[in-house]
Amino acid sequence: MSEILLRLWRESLGVADAGPDDDFFELGGDSLVATQLVARLREELGVAVTLLTVFENPTVAELALELEPAVVTP
Repeated sequence: MSEILLRLWRESLGVADAGPDDDFFELGGDSLVATQLVARLREELGVAVTLLTVFENPTVAELALELEPAVVTP
């Protein structure tokens, strides 16, 4: 799942070299980009992600830990 999150993170931010421990907001993310990211996460992972979840878990590594229990993998 971290790979999917990282891809969506990079695409949303337009930053090709973002890593799992890079902070979303330090890379230029804001509430508008976070809203777009939340929509993509819901679409691709099928989980109920909120803006608050992104704000409280601003790295891919943190967000992956938060979302992992909710994601059902085939």
